[in-house]
Amino acid sequence: MPDANPFSALTGASAPPPQPPAPAAVPSRPAPLAQSTPEMSEPERRYKADFDRLTKSDPYRDPNQLLRRAPDGTITAEPRSPDPASPQPGEPPGPASVENGRLRIGEIELSEQDVRGLLERKGL
Repeated sequence: MPDANPFSALTGASAPPPQPPAPAAVPSRPAPLAQSTPEMSEPERRYKADFDRLTKSDPYRDPNQLLRRAPDGTITAEPRSPDPASPQPGEPPGPASVENGRLRIGEIELSEQDVRGLLERKGL
């Protein structure tokens, strides 16, 4: 077999012995698929602390107070009422009831046939 080194005729050296392949590096732990983030970063914590401190000391920044300006320029503060759109804990979810086989929602009263008709119309 001829030498694998094409310059062996010039240098008189034979082909170097074949080197065993280097073992593949095994990672110690696989990389995570998703990187989670902390709940709040350090700048967010500082901002929230500053906001809370300013809110306590400044009545104009208090989210629990509703400020109103009268036509004469007088500003009054009153406690903010809860949002009527969000149900309060302990309240029933809505004014719906069933009486004598008829569904009553507020001032609207529907029979079983009315509800079936609405469902069929929605399916078309």
